[in-house]
Amino acid sequence: MRGFLLFAAVSAVSLAGAASAAGTDSRVLVATLDNDINPVSQDYLQDQVRRAETGGYDALVVELDTPGGLGTSMRNIVKTFLASPVAIVVYVSPAGSSADSAGAVIGQAADVLAMAPQTNIGSSTPITTNGADFSKDLRRKIVNDAAAYVSELAREHGRNAKAAEAMVRDAANYGAREAAARNVVDVVAPTLDALLNEIDGTVTTPKGLTLDTAGATVEYGSGTPNSSANTAATTRPRRRRTRAWSRPGAAASMAWRAQAFNGINSTVTVTYSAASSASGNHWPPSHSTSRHASTTR
Repeated sequence: MRGFLLFAAVSAVSLAGAASAAGTDSRVLVATLDNDINPVSQDYLQDQVRRAETGGYDALVVELDTPGGLGTSMRNIVKTFLASPVAIVVYVSPAGSSADSAGAVIGQAADVLAMAPQTNIGSSTPITTNGADFSKDLRRKIVNDAAAYVSELAREHGRNAKAAEAMVRDAANYGAREAAARNVVDVVAPTLDALLNEIDGTVTTPKGLTLDTAGATVEYGSGTPNSSANTAATTRPRRRRTRAWSRPGAAASMAWRAQAFNGINSTVTVTYSAASSASGNHWPPSHSTSRHASTTR
């Protein structure tokens, strides 16, 4: 009888181990965006979301480092994130990165918003692309719209709507630890592995998705934002991380700016980028601001 009981106990342990192993079959897709928010980076992220959806991934992690960019592209990315049935995790990383301006707003649309230590988020106040101020009435309309937009995203995801709104009204900017303390972000994690372990089992708000990320197989999106290969994915061990795409050169950057500029027909030039237009990281180029331009972030 004892022999039978021992055999039964061993069998139960074996079955439990097998069930545990079966539970680690989850897969996470990682996309890296370390440039402006623009039509090309918008297409890149939307492609990665579609791949996560059609490929049966449990989550998409967007490693983000951006000074901001176009408001139209930002809003399209936000809508894509909100509509996706796959959990979207925005991770401001690596150390030294930031999610400024439009990047901060995009982060508030994520099911999980995480930061690595020594990163920052915020400074989402609208400005014109040439640095000039708005008229009083126009500024009130633009700032109120932007403040309501980001605060609603934060509120619906269980975060601090007032602190998020301050990123627009007061250009507030938070380091990772302060952002977590103020409930602007959900998690501070030093590595992707640590992040996936930390958020495992989380039930997201408002989608109600339960994350299965601990021990997940991680695949990195490959290609560049202006490459037709940007929907491919390569399986890599998590500890051998590489960036999915690098910052395009000046010529490529000017090419997408010119292409985007030619397709825009609105009448107000607004940007939500943290740096000044003199840095060369803004669209449109300053010498073209006399033409019709887009509302931008």
